[in-house]
Amino acid sequence: MNLGLVHDTVFMGLTDSVLAVARTDMARDTEETKNALAGTIERFVKKSVSSALQTRLKYPLTDLDSATYNNGTIKFAYRDRRRMAFEDVSQNGHKALQSFSPADAQQFVATLNSAIRTVRGNF
Repeated sequence: MNLGLVHDTVFMGLTDSVLAVARTDMARDTEETKNALAGTIERFVKKSVSSALQTRLKYPLTDLDSATYNNGTIKFAYRDRRRMAFEDVSQNGHKALQSFSPADAQQFVATLNSAIRTVRGNF
């Protein structure tokens, strides 16, 4: 998983390497399509899945109060929490916010909190 800050937005999405593997797997046909309708359905499903895999969860800094790193997990405090939040994302049965090294997580939290303070100062 990627977790990042670009301009005034925090995002989470699959890494390029995971997306590449998924594209390769979807491109590989495991059995011949028996008819035109099945082929059309297969292409539609693969296109939809590919699009969904490339989607990133995004929150503007104005919707966040802060972030912390405790016990191996990044935690967000939200001003405006939507139905889907960073804490809801899992990969291979593990919470995505627990998948970052302590050094990377602590650096991200420090950078994010600094950016939030800067945005708050502009209002």
